[in-house]
Amino acid sequence: MRSYDLTCRGNTVALISDGSDLFGSTGAADPNPLAELPAAEGKSVIFKTFAGVDAFPVMLNTTRIDEIVETGVALAPTFGAICLDDIASPRAFTIAETLERAANIPVFSNQHHGTGVMVLGALYNALKVVGKRLEDVHIVLSGAGIAGIGAACLLTWAGARNLVVCDRAGAIYNYRPDRMNWAKACRKRDQSRGTQGFVGRDDGRRRCLIGLTRRYRHRSDGALNGAGRYRAGTGDPDTGDQSRSRARRWCPRNRYRS
Repeated sequence: MRSYDLTCRGNTVALISDGSDLFGSTGAADPNPLAELPAAEGKSVIFKTFAGVDAFPVMLNTTRIDEIVETGVALAPTFGAICLDDIASPRAFTIAETLERAANIPVFSNQHHGTGVMVLGALYNALKVVGKRLEDVHIVLSGAGIAGIGAACLLTWAGARNLVVCDRAGAIYNYRPDRMNWAKACRKRDQSRGTQGFVGRDDGRRRCLIGLTRRYRHRSDGALNGAGRYRAGTGDPDTGDQSRSRARRWCPRNRYRS
């Protein structure tokens, strides 16, 4: 495809968003693409500064999956890749998967793919320090939004065997009746030994807690008894100072604010 060599297409990325998940505050019912625009412009600066890529924000005043997908496919001849950002779950998974099949250019979902890569890399580094393997460590992932489900999928693909994903209703398991959607239902097959309820009891296991939550606190900080902690998210910290001190004794804490 000579268009990549003869035009600007090979060095341009479309930043597509509807503003429904701006700073982790899901607003699918009333999205604000204008509020998303300054954030997208900041990410465009990051693309240019660190990769030399020209990223152009495309804010969409719609939350309909078909319209967003059609817009992405229609823009594909102009751009070399598409970066989806701040689209609320579970629509973001459907949009990303559909665009990957329909468009003939790479499609990258910032919270879905990007957070998963970041979490996996940080976890690999932490496990090397403490001399543990990903296959053996017990992982509790707090948060089942687009970032949480995306990270859980990548961790499972990388070989994690003991992984529990939790949200406000507790651990995700087969036939859970509350706060479920199709993206969470896909995770129930990989749950560790059918764990149910809130993972806050001290059963003697050394856990790694990955926090991908919004502004709420764990029902109990018992999950941090002897647990290494990694948090990647926006909003208020989800654990207190005492819990962080206990976690730090066992595993280095890698903190990142997106």
